[in-house]
Parts: sequence; structure tokens; C-alpha cells
Amino acid sequence: MSKAKDYLDGFGFEQVSYSENIEDILVRKLGKELGLRISREIDARAEGRSRLSHQEFYTLKNTTLDSSLAVTGIFEWEHLTDSLEWLEAQIDMFHGKVLDIGCDQGIAACFIAKIRPDLDVVGIDMCTESVRNAQELASRLNIKNVSFRSVALKDLDDRFDSVIAMRTLSENLNTRANYDVSQSLINRGRFYRDLMRDYASQIDNVLNPDGCFFSVDRDDWVGMSLGWMMALQERGLGIDAQTCTRYTQEEAAHTVSSISFMAQKGVERDENSLYVEFNRTFAKTIDPCAPYYQGEQAALVFQNSVRGTVFCFNVYAKDTGKCWAQFGAFTDDDPTSIMMYVSRYDETGAPYIELGNYDISRKDEILEELYETRSVYIRAGRFRAVEYRIPEKDMVMNRKLFRIKPSL
Repeated sequence: MSKAKDYLDGFGFEQVSYSENIEDILVRKLGKELGLRISREIDARAEGRSRLSHQEFYTLKNTTLDSSLAVTGIFEWEHLTDSLEWLEAQIDMFHGKVLDIGCDQGIAACFIAKIRPDLDVVGIDMCTESVRNAQELASRLNIKNVSFRSVALKDLDDRFDSVIAMRTLSENLNTRANYDVSQSLINRGRFYRDLMRDYASQIDNVLNPDGCFFSVDRDDWVGMSLGWMMALQERGLGIDAQTCTRYTQEEAAHTVSSISFMAQKGVERDENSLYVEFNRTFAKTIDPCAPYYQGEQAALVFQNSVRGTVFCFNVYAKDTGKCWAQFGAFTDDDPTSIMMYVSRYDETGAPYIELGNYDISRKDEILEELYETRSVYIRAGRFRAVEYRIPEKDMVMNRKLFRIKPSL
């Protein structure tokens, strides 16, 4: 068993499943009054009727150390397991004075301090209740080389050799972007880079010249993680590709994605090399990073975006000559982007379009995948009331290459 799992097992976390009730768990752990208050607020937030701000809920969760640990166990057990195991794998890179940004009740800071007693670990959080709980946790675990302060990152005067930030982007920044849905991945990354520049600058300001930054964060929106890396690299924090890891985790029956990586100060890398490395690491298949559209939305994006060179494959049925499906890809005005579309019949016999936007470096891979498509599931409601696959012997592939003028 890893040190991280052994450490977390000591907290008695209970991760909620589909069949369990959050209220029952919290009432059992915290008593009826506090358990009901927190569980009802969780329900209200899930249904969009909460009157508490994020900070107010954070304060409620941290009413006591036990309440903070109970809520964390329900929602973040997998996240903590993956994150602390990843930090454990990088532990030899930690040195000197360590800062944990947004430490909450101190689980990560205490873990680092516990397995590396030679380090001086400092956790900061703007929530005074969190800091109080973190101090209590360190006392319970009898960890002496960790301390906690209620202070904002931008107000810190100290400098550190190692800095940790776990889920500080999605918790503290408005990272949901209202960008054009047909934008390429690199342009979405640039959008987020601009949002995150100030935060990246604050981290740079507290790092010593040879310091390392360890990021563990949600990958909620397409391009968000790439933009965060871009913002850090602008400040001279070069991303170590060998440490980049993506996780898929369950949070109270919801699937979320996280990306972890280390960046070292003074390691210069240009934007293009970062983009290429990001795609090599996280975009090996179609499609973990690109947006995907269906139905009317796909048709609208297709209509407004298609231009340039189109590679098209039409699938015909030999007996009727009917075109059952079209598969294609095209480049738009953005030289970094290639879009792939599929137009065919759905299970009701109605035509529809699927559309995905991918980076141009994978053009050959995408076109090869299109060309290798030899069978299509359809339901021919006008002819038969069953779903079937068109046999390859009954299909004709017509490959086309043509130009479409840019839309006005």
C-alpha cells in the first residue's frame, strides 16, 4: 500500500455511492443538527436554490474539523487518493520551504510534512475556519514541521522552494469561458491563459529562483489545463512533461477529470513546443480534448465554420444508390484546427450531423480513421423497422477532395 493510501485510510472517509444517502452519512458522523444543516445545503446547491455564496458554504463545511473531513470524504476521496499518490511520486523534487495554497483543513500539507519531516511546510487559506481545523489536524497527527496561516497568496512576503496548488483554479477563478464553439484547442488555451495570468504571476512571485510548482487541478473546460500551463510558462515556469498525468474520478456519482503536472522556475519553453507536448500527452485518441456536437448544434457549427479543403467520403448502398452517410474533415481559417463531421441517419431514420474540432497536427490520423470506416449503423425506417449494419459488400465508397469558399 502506498503511503498516501495508508495515510487517508486513517481518516475513515466514506465516499457516497448511488445507493447511499449523504444526509444519513453526515447525521451519523456529525450529529443531527449539524449533519442536517450541511446535507440540506448540499442539496440546495445541487438544485440551484442555495442562498449561500461559495465562501459561506466553505465556512459551513469547516464548522468543525470532523465536518470538514466528512464532506471531503464524501466528495473528494478519489481526488485525494490520486493527488496524494501523485505528490508522493514527486516527493524527491520537494526541498526546503514548502507552500500549500488553499490548504483547506490541511490534509495535503500534513501528508507532505509527515512523509518528509526534513521539510518546513506552510499551508495558507483565506478561510479562518479552515486554518483552525488544519492546526487541529496537525495537532491530532502530532506533526511538528507544518504551520498554517489565514492569508491571501498575493499578500505573502515569504519565498518558497516548493509550492503546491490543489484545485485552486476551479474553486477560485471564473474559468468557464463563453468562447466560439468552433475555436481550436490552442485558441481556447490562449483564452484561459489570459484569464490565469495574474494567478500565475502570484505563484511566480513566491517561488525562489530554482523553485518547483506542483499543480493538481480539475480539467473542467476544454483548453483550461493547456491555458494554465501557458500562463505559467509565460512566467518562466517550464512544464515537466514526464510528470503530466490525467485522472478520471467519481465525485458523489459525478465523473470529473483532473490533470497534475510539475513546473520548474527558470526552465524556458516556447508556446508551440508546449502545445505539441500537450497533444502528445493528452490527445492520443479522438477525442479527449476536443468539443463534440450533435444534431442542430452540430449543423449550426458546421454551417458557420466549414471552409477550406474538404476531404469527404460518401457511403452508398449498391441496391438503391442511396447515400447513407458522409464522413469528412476540413480545415477552417485557423491553421491549427481541423474539423471532422459525420452526417448519417439516426435510429428514427432522420438525418443528423456529428461534429468534432481537433488540432491540425492530427490531420493524417483523422483522415485515416475516416477512410478506414467501412460500416455504418442505421435504421431505415422507410424500408425496414429494424436496426442493421450495411455489409461492406453492399457499400460503395466515393472519396472526394474539393474546396469550399470561406463563408461571408
